[in-house]
Amino acid sequence: YLEMVGTPPSNDGCNEANGINLVGGGSRNPLWRQIFADLFNSPVSSLEEAESAALGAALQAAAVSQNITVRQYIKDHPPKTSGDVVTPNMDRVARTRRSFLRWKKVRDQMKW
Repeated sequence: YLEMVGTPPSNDGCNEANGINLVGGGSRNPLWRQIFADLFNSPVSSLEEAESAALGAALQAAAVSQNITVRQYIKDHPPKTSGDVVTPNMDRVARTRRSFLRWKKVRDQMKW
């Protein structure tokens, strides 16, 4: 998904970003946010709006109604975040990425 929103792919599949907003039930879990922060070496927060699917649909509808891309609309009208930002733990970034690559190799071998 990060490739779709403009983050260039990396050789190891662990893209870095300038900031990530997690959505969904897991986004409220501090451990889950920390794992994402370490994996992508990027600050991670969650959205203030608990109903992120509905918010996403509303943002898309608003973009269409203004005849602009969703990406541009969100740049112009960013959703409010919870304010609880988790930053990468530099001692764990490399280890988390290695674990991800091991998982990815197994997943690819299983042809999921």
